[in-house]
Amino acid sequence: HFDFPLPNPLRVFDMVVMPQHEYPLVCIGVSRGSSPSVPVNVEYINLNSNSSWFFKAEQENPCLDVVQVNQVNMNALLVLMDRSVQMVGLNGEQKLNKHEATFSYDVESVVYAEDTLLVVWRHGWQRRGKGFTEVLEEKTDKKKVYRMVKSDRTIVLETHQTTDQTGLSNLYLLEKAETYVQLP
Repeated sequence: HFDFPLPNPLRVFDMVVMPQHEYPLVCIGVSRGSSPSVPVNVEYINLNSNSSWFFKAEQENPCLDVVQVNQVNMNALLVLMDRSVQMVGLNGEQKLNKHEATFSYDVESVVYAEDTLLVVWRHGWQRRGKGFTEVLEEKTDKKKVYRMVKSDRTIVLETHQTTDQTGLSNLYLLEKAETYVQLP
């Protein structure tokens, strides 16, 4: 049993696997970074330490909008906050190949799969290519409400009519390709 002073409201609670650590870190917050080289401040609980549980970046610019953090691989995070999506290092540092996109609408969820970014907002979705600059596909329909239901191995997108939100829904499945590595 451990007591932690968590942020209120708790907008992020995601496990992040760090190389060389036995246990994952727990991301409990993100905010705008203080410089272009560190565009995102990441706040962690470090379950690997007996003395210092918190690895805390200064939260000078707290993020008030939708926030989502996804670990893409062993050295990158996909961060959604304040209508923008960025690919950064595990400590919030800028990656060599800059991946960033800003939107004029409130993005509700994102997922990165097969070198493309899928962005979902209330009345549509968009798929972008490498670097997040090229729009590959886009669907906007003010008569429908879009919501990402699940985004683990299979991405599930739900739609329903804006006039009858308790009515029937349509579910769309997008399977991500799995990479299998044969062990010796």
